[in-house]
Amino acid sequence: MLTNEEAESVAAICLLAALADGSTDDAERGRLERVFSLLDGGSHSGVYQRVVMGKTDAAAEAARVRSPAARSMAYEMAVGVCEADGRTTPAERRFLDQLETALRIEHARAERTIEQGDQLAGADPLAVIDLDEPLAGEELQPAIIPMAPVPGEQRNTLRVGTAAGALSADAATPTQDPREAEIDAMVLKYAVLNGAIEFLPQDLATVAILPLQTKMVYRIGKRYGYALSAAHVKEFLGVIGLGMSSQIIEGYARKLFGKVAKQALGKTAGKLAQAATGPAMTFATTYALGRVAQQYYAGGRTLSAVDLRSLFQRSVSEGQRVYQQHEGAVRQRASGMGVSDVLNLVRGKQ
Repeated sequence: MLTNEEAESVAAICLLAALADGSTDDAERGRLERVFSLLDGGSHSGVYQRVVMGKTDAAAEAARVRSPAARSMAYEMAVGVCEADGRTTPAERRFLDQLETALRIEHARAERTIEQGDQLAGADPLAVIDLDEPLAGEELQPAIIPMAPVPGEQRNTLRVGTAAGALSADAATPTQDPREAEIDAMVLKYAVLNGAIEFLPQDLATVAILPLQTKMVYRIGKRYGYALSAAHVKEFLGVIGLGMSSQIIEGYARKLFGKVAKQALGKTAGKLAQAATGPAMTFATTYALGRVAQQYYAGGRTLSAVDLRSLFQRSVSEGQRVYQQHEGAVRQRASGMGVSDVLNLVRGKQ
């Protein structure tokens, strides 16, 4: 069981991991700051400040993490953050080596953790899995129902153009694009899957959420005639405000402080706190990303960055409400899944 001090130190270690290779830009730093300024009403914002102001380091934070279970969690989460945008860089590897010593992690175990993280992060993010077919061990009950429309959303009615598969709006055709229902179902299945990953006890599994979201955006773009690259999808996520490291750290922070709530407020309150933050927010984020991608590529990529961010925020709120309808399916998906299954999903294998 984590104490509040341990939870904040583990969160600080995650932030240090995010900054370890020196490549974090101002936009990503802003997202990281926002995570801690909003979490529990800003009560953990001091964690961000002591890291970015250089008032702490891995050794100092590791010294505050006392239990073996908490030290193992801290190391696994740090690996997950370093793997957020691909395999670990030399600078990140040096940080993890120092952290391994400071946390007193067995070297063989540390190597296995990094290797597993590399496998999760290093697989081809555009290796496509067909979520329209049941995956091994997948039983989604209750049955998934169609997604509710986002408030204020205007559906695009489209026709396929003749030049390189480009698409253009066709206001004269009132019929609904038949791809909409297919994409609705696909997005919802990815949201269920990513929400389920947050229920797994292995924190490193969270690394798989980003490549699975990449797959989803790629498949949506492909449905509308766009051959996307992984770099394009990464840029798209950044435009709408989803950073690589910040998204993983937000998930970890919610897990960490959900565990504190469980200790401070009792078993029921802690369980509700975690269910309402981790899986629900990952479900909602994935759902919102899918809805934004659907409208963006269906509309011929004409939405501005401001419009994309606005639509994303509205869609996140809608996704949180939709999660309540599908929480049972998310939990059931998680109950039949392990890290090896997640790795197969990332690799494009069923």
